[in-house]
Parts: sequence; structure tokens; C-alpha cells
Amino acid sequence: MLKQRIMTALILLPIVVLAILYLPNPAFALLWAAALNLAAWEWSALARLNSLVSRVIWLCIIDVALLALWFNINVSAVTDTVMLFAAGFWGFVIVSLLFDITRRMTDLSATAYRTVSVATGVFIIVPAWLALVLLHQSEPSSVLLVFCLVWAADTGAYFAGRRFGKRKLAPSISPGKTWEGVIGGLLLSLLLVYIWSVMAGMPQAEQ
Repeated sequence: MLKQRIMTALILLPIVVLAILYLPNPAFALLWAAALNLAAWEWSALARLNSLVSRVIWLCIIDVALLALWFNINVSAVTDTVMLFAAGFWGFVIVSLLFDITRRMTDLSATAYRTVSVATGVFIIVPAWLALVLLHQSEPSSVLLVFCLVWAADTGAYFAGRRFGKRKLAPSISPGKTWEGVIGGLLLSLLLVYIWSVMAGMPQAEQ
């Protein structure tokens, strides 16, 4: 598992970094859309869209939304509204987790479950595309920082969980994840941000 992760990183890392830093914004938007199409395909399985037709329709919905946003990428009223809805969605997710509302998803009918899952996927995938395209348009290195934070969190969680993991995070969803892994991912992410800020010459907070 570790060897496979290292080999994948060695192959993909230079490609991803060069693409982020040197591709023009339209090309980056297209590449990012392709990556999120793969994510949408995986999401269709989580949403229990079992037939090929339903999965293709789901991908078409995502792509139409992305295309519509691309043609309005410089219309702040449109992009701000999408990001506002995304923020509201994640606020709802946090409240749901705090009050254990998501557990009631198991009581939904198959149709209701698919509907909620598809809507959730739209609120995750579409704003994710828009946010990084806008960020890349402004400053490509900031997109690289976002990716590095994800990699740091994943790497820190993997090694900390493997070495110290005892308390399960969500046994019914991902039995291998632990709270120790969460802490490890958070600490490595914070370290990365500190190093990045020093390298970028950002002023540090006075002690």
C-alpha cells in the first residue's frame, strides 16, 4: 500500500504541479472538470445510481452546470450566488453532524436517498470546480497550496493513524480511519502552512 502511494505520487506529482502553475486558465478549467467527472462517477455509486443510463444522465447534469458557470465565470452575481449556496450547504452539514441528523438517512426510502445524495453531490462537485477555477484565475500558486494541504492532510493522517491509531473515527463508514490520524493530518497541514508562509515572505504573528 505504501509503495503504491509513493509510486503514484512520484508519477503524478510533477504533472499536477506543472499543470497548475503553467496551464492557461481555460485549459486548467477543462482538466479540473475532467478530474471532477471521475469524482462524479464515483459519487454516482455512493448515490446508488445503479444503471448506466442514470449515471450518464448524472454526469451530463454536472457537465451542463460546469459549462453554464464557465460562460458566466466573470459574472460575480452568478459565482457569488453559487459559493453562497455552497457555504450554506456546508453550514447545514456541520449542524447535521452536531445533531446527528445524517444518521436518519438510513430511514429514507431508496428514491429519497438517491435524491438527497444527488443533490449533495451537486453542492460538492460544482462549487469545488468553480472555487479552484476562480482561484487559478487569480493566483495559480494558491491552487497549488490547496492541493498541497490535501496531500499533507492525507499523508499525515496515514502515517499517524498507522503508527498511533487506536480510536476509530467512523467505523461504519471507514474502519481504518482514526482520531489519531485526524490529528496527524491537521498537524502536518499546519506545518505546511507555516513553511509556505515563511517561503512566501508573509509576516508572522508577533508572539
